[in-house]
Amino acid sequence: MARILVVEDEAMNIEILTRLLSRYRHDVVVASSRHDAIAAVQATPPDLILMDIGIPNAEGETLNDRGGLEATRWIKANEATRMIPIIAVSASAMLDEKKQFIEAGCDDVQSKPFDFTALINTINTHLARKA
Repeated sequence: MARILVVEDEAMNIEILTRLLSRYRHDVVVASSRHDAIAAVQATPPDLILMDIGIPNAEGETLNDRGGLEATRWIKANEATRMIPIIAVSASAMLDEKKQFIEAGCDDVQSKPFDFTALINTINTHLARKA
């Protein structure tokens, strides 16, 4: 069982990911903004992060289409958290954008809508590398 931080601002995606990850006995923590994601990582670093790239900077703000990248950069720049695998999840995952996600520090990229088998396989791969 791993502790997985789901950084997502869409209620339906939160529900889907929480159910899926719980089925695999993972402990799920949810953050819905860049600010909340950083606070969650500081409070108790997770084993892995699913990072929606298009999250707002703070709860209630209008969307910042790169809030997830800003959170990723902060996490990867911090000595205590840089080894946490981050899987970017984005509805817009064109080749150029995927390159940008990796350059920001994401360890992998999964597209929305989710291919659940591919997502679980990617999560398992990164958790195994960390072990």
